[in-house]
Amino acid sequence: MDTLIRRLDLTSLRLFVQTCEARSITRAAAQACIVASAVSRRISDLESSVGVPLLYRSPRGITPTAAGATMLEYARRALAELDQMSAALGRHTSGLTGRIRVAANLSSVDQYLPEDIAAFARAHPEVSVDLEEMRGADVRKCVENGSADLGIGNDWYLADAGLASRPYRQDRLVAIFPRGHAKASLPGIRYADMLDEPLLGLHAESAYNAKLMEEAARQGRQVEFRIRVTSFDAMCRMVHAGLGSAVMLRQLADMHAGILDIAVVPLTDEWSLKSILVAYRSEDTLPAPARTLLDFLTGGPGKGEAADR
Repeated sequence: MDTLIRRLDLTSLRLFVQTCEARSITRAAAQACIVASAVSRRISDLESSVGVPLLYRSPRGITPTAAGATMLEYARRALAELDQMSAALGRHTSGLTGRIRVAANLSSVDQYLPEDIAAFARAHPEVSVDLEEMRGADVRKCVENGSADLGIGNDWYLADAGLASRPYRQDRLVAIFPRGHAKASLPGIRYADMLDEPLLGLHAESAYNAKLMEEAARQGRQVEFRIRVTSFDAMCRMVHAGLGSAVMLRQLADMHAGILDIAVVPLTDEWSLKSILVAYRSEDTLPAPARTLLDFLTGGPGKGEAADR
């Protein structure tokens, strides 16, 4: 049996099935766009491999022998299975199935990724996305060491990390004050003019805090955070309670301004306009499903839905 399987080839099996279904070598040859003599030779080779006649040939057409009927039944099944295998493998190579590991910073998870990942899941239901929120520096490390296919975070720490990247979103930093604060009605404010205020910040290892301290140092100042919290939601609630002011992302601030007693004032510093990037090691090493998500989020070759919003 193993010897027989090694002697069979898919083209001959397909031509055999087509000949049986067309009941004619000539019609099967026309469907396959080859000459009838080539079809006849391949079927003769099949019969030699099997060791018994597979077809009755008569002026009225072709009919399978008992062995031919058995061959036809199994050949149809085998070819159907192979076609299904080809389609399934095609979904892998085209990025339509598989698992993607994504590391993202807090603000991306809070602002954009829930809706974008949900839209991607609707478009590609056979692709699973494992999303983990982590600090900015850890996002970079996970992409560098290969434990994440894609890393999503600020250009502050991804732009010069030696990784490939594409722009995902842009956002602006704003100041938030209790609504009755003297600066709450300003049309804009410089970061330097906030440094005498009691400021609230994120946890000590936050890349967001590091950026605020870095920009203060550029001006010869030092930031002393009155309270540190673990989320932007908690930060807004602290400002709402009158415990200080804070710097955060515009979209998150606007989301909370409608339900909390806080005022949003744009920062006027050039660095307050920031980009969110999707980083990866290289195009060559990026798995097909991850490339599909990358294109979806950034409007790459697939011109993804999320990037169009």
